[in-house]
Parts: sequence; structure tokens; C-alpha cells
Amino acid sequence: MQRYTLQNNQFTVRCNAQGILTELLINKDTSKTNWVVNHDYLNTLSYQDCDKLFGNFSVVANNLEFSSQDIQPIISNDNNSIVALYSFDCFDIKISYQFDDHGHFIAGLCCENTSNSTIDIKGLHLWLSLANVMYRDLDVERNMAQSCAVFNHLSGEFSKFAAIKRSNLAPHLGVYQHTGRTEFMGTYCRYTNRFFEQVSPSLDGVIYHRASLVEDGETMPELKQCDWLYQECYQSKTLAVGERLSASYLITPIQDQQAFYTKAGELGQPVWDYSPVITSKGEFNAKISLISDVVIDKAEVSYWQGDKLTTTPLDITTHNANNQFGLTFKPNSEGEHKLEITLNNGLKDKVIFNVLPEIAHLLEQRADWLVRKSYSPDDTTRPNAFLPLSNQGESLGKVAFVLIKNVLGSSDIEQIRSAEHCAAYDIRPHWFTDGDFTQPARLYDGFYRIFDLDFIGQIYFLLSQLDEVILNDKVTYLDWAYQVLRLRLDPELHHSQREKEETEINGPFVYYAQDVIDALASNNMAAESQHLAKLWQQFGEKMVANSNGMKGAITEHFYDNAGFGPTCKTLLLHGHTKEAKAYAELMKANIGFSNDYRMQSPDRWWEALAPMNHSLWGGLVASASLAAYEGLLDRQCLHQAYAASMAMFNCYDYNVKSSPKPLAAGEAASTFCCTAPNLNDHKLSRSRFGQDAFGDDLLFANASGIDWDMGQELVTYCQGFGISTYLLVDEHGIQCVNGMIDHSGSEAQVISYAAWPRRFVIEDNGQLRIVHFDNDQPMIPLSELLK
Repeated sequence: MQRYTLQNNQFTVRCNAQGILTELLINKDTSKTNWVVNHDYLNTLSYQDCDKLFGNFSVVANNLEFSSQDIQPIISNDNNSIVALYSFDCFDIKISYQFDDHGHFIAGLCCENTSNSTIDIKGLHLWLSLANVMYRDLDVERNMAQSCAVFNHLSGEFSKFAAIKRSNLAPHLGVYQHTGRTEFMGTYCRYTNRFFEQVSPSLDGVIYHRASLVEDGETMPELKQCDWLYQECYQSKTLAVGERLSASYLITPIQDQQAFYTKAGELGQPVWDYSPVITSKGEFNAKISLISDVVIDKAEVSYWQGDKLTTTPLDITTHNANNQFGLTFKPNSEGEHKLEITLNNGLKDKVIFNVLPEIAHLLEQRADWLVRKSYSPDDTTRPNAFLPLSNQGESLGKVAFVLIKNVLGSSDIEQIRSAEHCAAYDIRPHWFTDGDFTQPARLYDGFYRIFDLDFIGQIYFLLSQLDEVILNDKVTYLDWAYQVLRLRLDPELHHSQREKEETEINGPFVYYAQDVIDALASNNMAAESQHLAKLWQQFGEKMVANSNGMKGAITEHFYDNAGFGPTCKTLLLHGHTKEAKAYAELMKANIGFSNDYRMQSPDRWWEALAPMNHSLWGGLVASASLAAYEGLLDRQCLHQAYAASMAMFNCYDYNVKSSPKPLAAGEAASTFCCTAPNLNDHKLSRSRFGQDAFGDDLLFANASGIDWDMGQELVTYCQGFGISTYLLVDEHGIQCVNGMIDHSGSEAQVISYAAWPRRFVIEDNGQLRIVHFDNDQPMIPLSELLK
């Protein structure tokens, strides 16, 4: 097949005779990343997705469907451009690739009505399939250097998309709206999971991205009905005779996240610095930088008060010589808020932020709901279990959460009794034959899963921290935690090779292993403490040994934040900061940034078959990123950890009205799909759900209920932002993370958003200082923390 090439100082671009982009290379990129999904790679896996590669399009016009695959285009090519012309009966589509005078690469689509009557368009979609690939390759370097995460900023004429290489090594790619509008960015996932073939790793796949210039929403009616945040995007378009509808995208190399926004500003887009999530006692602040001669004519914030959608105008609070505008808003209602600005050129831009209830209250409601609705002492299958039932240890996260809430927050005897009875009368006999901690029950068709032990061990450890336990004493529970962790870490205690190898895989146990070791030592269990410390040390040494090949990024998936997040945490706990920093870079590339707080989550797609916010691994990766900040003093890790932690609460937030799945107070759903439309399953578009949504798939046969794998993320939140507030001191002033500084009184006060604020971390001149309190300090004078 004939190929066409464009080249300048920055890019080499090639497309085929069908008008499809086959290569997009940054000339100075030493890793030679091809930034578009590669057709040859798809062929090696027999993935039949030629119709989804970059440059393909589809149209729904006059109730008929048309596609770039239907006809052969006419290609015109000169030194500076390639144009593919597709002529249908009533309209033409032109796909164009060219360089502008500044060396940027411009990709565009133009639809022209060539008929003698109007055309009704319900959908006009252009595939922009960047290299969001999980390669079926044990060479982690390939997934790091040849693949990217794509982070969306959807806002009409100001839409933009950041493609961040998974290694976090520049150059990355910025894609900016050049002309026209983008209303939606949908995705389709093609994957293979060979779990039942006893293959590990078993999962690989590709995410294809599709930009919608027109989308009437008929394919996702559940979302259209409730999506008040983007309601203006759902519309059809009527093209008059000879009328054109077009959009184009400017593509350029970028160095990092900050450079992505700097470039947006240079291109005339507003650049925001804003609070993605605050609590009901907080204050929202935004700074918007505009190019010269452009000012804000109007700013207004929309939100729900009960059943009424309210819009409130905002006054500009500051406007400095750099044409930066300041906005402040004190919320009087919880839930999602949309802040929209109208510029003097008539264009509009927006951000979506959230106002959470006070988080301690939200957590109390969740614990209460679990004991009332989930705990089932009389269940005929497994008495004293928390529902929904599952053999997988992830289902026990809710038990650990109930316990840590009672360790840190208010004590509730009924909650403690429910969790203790579950631990003693359900967990022990179900996961261990005759309750013998040396004999794991083979719950998975002849084998057992080492990973399950991670969740069980923490439950017994948390019970050992509570004076209110009655079935056994605290030391007994501590001994049980020791026995479970010993089994988790020691390959010699297992007979089959599978289980021996799984003891070397990272998991949630790394978040509390050292706590168990310390508790054993302080409870006169020196031999047990030393034995566990030795196993833990050996585990850490294996992580270091595997760091050269970045093998910690592999789990059952060929590339997985459930691998490199805990690996980073493990290396930090063992003092290996150099190796930890390498994994921290993977997290920095993995956690999203967007104008919509819900999208600021760790990049993952398996549980939704689309980019998503998965509560469990979103929370655990956020916790690892927080540990990376405290261990490496990388402020990006702190800001991303906080954004990801707050995005995780979207899976618990009962004030959300934009999702097709509403939640009652205390209820939860494990996954939020960031994509609309989700082209694998339209009803999941920007919805909250559990893996039971894929109940017809054997891979999810053991997953029932929308919250079956939730809870462990709340445990790690409680151990991090649940108690900690951060103050960053430098020449620019003092910045507060997980709180705010209130200057309204005679003395500045730090107001913490933490559920139980007892730990204040101050970074000043490259040094960390930690101030601990025995009791909650929701408000404290700034001077007391800085003295």
C-alpha cells in the first residue's frame, strides 16, 4: 500500500492510501516513540481494528451511517500537507495533515454538504488514536517508552489532550483544539485476558480514542438525561447546502505537565490554577491566566441546592498586571460545581470542581451503612460475612475500613463487634482449612491466591489495636496478623510453584507490614518481630534486584499501577530512594490532570474497559504517591496524590447528580468510567458501577454487587490524608494541601480538610518537619505550626 510522508524539524508523519496516520514521530525523541496506534502491531495480535486508527471517521447523517472504511479516498500530497478526500452522495469529508508556520502538526476534518438539501447530522466522529497501548511484552521498557496515557480537558473550543509517555521521560505530546469544537472523547477497548489459561501476565490491550464534533447522545440516553455538567454538548447539527463543519487539532511536543499548560496559554487558551475538590467548610479559589487583550466578561458557578439547579454570578476578586484573574467562592451547598467564564471574545471555558461533605462525616456514614446493609450474621452460606460474598480478598477491604474508622474516629461497639465476628467466624474458617493459618483453603479450583492474605492480615492487625475486642485478646489478634504475614512472605511455607512465586509479588500488605513488625516488638514478641522483619527485608531486597528491569510494573497485567505503586512504597520503606524514584516517575505519568476533578485519577482501564477511576487502585496508587512525596520531596507527587485521593471519593459521593448511578448516603460503587461514550458498553458512559456490570463475562463471574472490592482505599486514605495536612513554604509564600489558610481574622488559621487532623507536615527549605497532636486539630494558628 502506498504511503505518504511529511517531515519538518519537529515531526515525521506518514499516512497510508486510506488516509490513516501510520506514524507520528518526534524527530528528537531518542526512544523513537510512534505516537499513534500501529497497524502492524495490531496484526500480530489479530486485533481487527483498522477502522479505529488515527484519521478514521464516522458520520450519522439523515439517519444513515457512513465511515471512512466505506470508500477509497483521493489523496493529494505536497511537501507541506496531505489531504484525503472522501466523497459520499450528499457530503464530502476531507481529512488533512499539515504543518503550520511554527512547525506544529495540524490534523483536521472538514465535512461539507454537497447535496441540494439540508443534512441532519446526529454524529460526526474522528478517531485520534494515540499510542495508549498495553503491549503484550515482558520487556517493561517497551510499555514505558512506546505507550502513553491520555488525559482529557473537554471544553468546546478550548479542549485539549495531554499524551504522557509512561516512563515520564520527555518528550510528551500536547493536542490542542485549533479550530472548531470537541464535545466528547469516547473510547473503545480491545483486549485479551488469558487468565483461565493459567498464564501470567495475562492481560494486554489497546484504548482507541474518538473525538466527537457532533454527538446527540442517543447512544447513551442514561447519561444524557442526568449529565448537567456537559448538557450543552448533546446536540445534533443541521448543515445547509454548501455549509461546512470542521475541527482541527494542533499537535506539538511538550516537556511536562506544566509545559502542557504553558503551551495552551501561548495558543490563547485560558490557563487555570484551581481547587479541584474542597470540603463544605473550605473555600474555592481559582486563578485564570489569559493572553493580552482578552478579559473575563462574566463568571458564574452552577450547582444543585436540593432539587434546584442554581447559578450564581461571581465577582473578579483580583486582576494583576500579568492579566491573571482571581476568583473566590464560599460554597453553601455540597456536590459538583461547574464554574464557567465568558471572555470578551465570546468564547467560554469551564472547570468542574467538587464540594465534599466533611470527610469524617462521610466515613461515619459509610461505616454505618456497611454494618446495617452489608454485614450478614445470619447468611446461610457464610454467616457473619460482609456482603456481597466473594472468594477474593479485595472483598474484605470493607471490614478493614470499619476497623480503622474505629481506631482513628469515634468508637462504635456495634461496628467493632460486626467486624470482629466476621474476622473470627467467617474469614478464618473460609480462607484457612479448619482455621489453620498454615493451611490456606484452595478456593480457586485447586489453588489459593497469595494476594488474598494481604487483606486478611491487616484486619487482624487492626483488631489488635482496639481495646473493645471480646472474642480474643489484642495480643492474639496480633499473633494472627503475624501468622498471616509470615505465610504471605515465606515461599518455603508453600508447596506449589505458583504460590511460591506469588509471595514475591507486591500488594497492599506493604502498606502495613512495618506496623506489624513494630507492634510485635513492643508487645514482647521479639522472636516473631525479628522473623517477620527478616522476611520483609528479603522481600525488599528482591524488589531492589528487580528494579533494573522495572519488573515491579508487571502483575497479572503486562503494565500495571497496581504493581509500580506498591513497589515504590516498598522501596521507600526500605530506604532505597534511588530505585523508588524510578517508580515514582511512573506514578507521575499515571495520575491524570484535567479541568474535571473526576478525571484526575490514576490511569487504568481493565475494570471499565475504558479510562476510569477505580476506587481500590486509585486510592492505593494515590497513597503510594503521597509516600513518594514524603520520601523524595517531589511536590508533583503530593499534588497528584491529593487530586487522585479526592477523585476516589466520587465513588462514595451521594451528592453527585451527573452520574446515571445515584448513591444513597453510605452507599458506594467501585468504578467510575471517565469516558463518554464508552464504546464497549454505552450504558457505562460516565457512570458508577461494579464489575458485576460485566456479569456475562466469565472473568467477572466471582464479582457481584457494585461495591464488592471497596474499602482498602479508604484504609490508605485514613492513614494518609485522613490525618495529615501539608504546608509548603518557599519564596512564593505558603501553600496548604488538604486544607486552607484562613486570613479573615486577626491571626492566620490553618483549616484542615482531613477527617481526623492530627498530623501537620511542613516542608521548608527542602526539609520536612512533622507536628503531631493526640487530638483532632481542625483549626490551628499558622504561627503555631511555623514556630
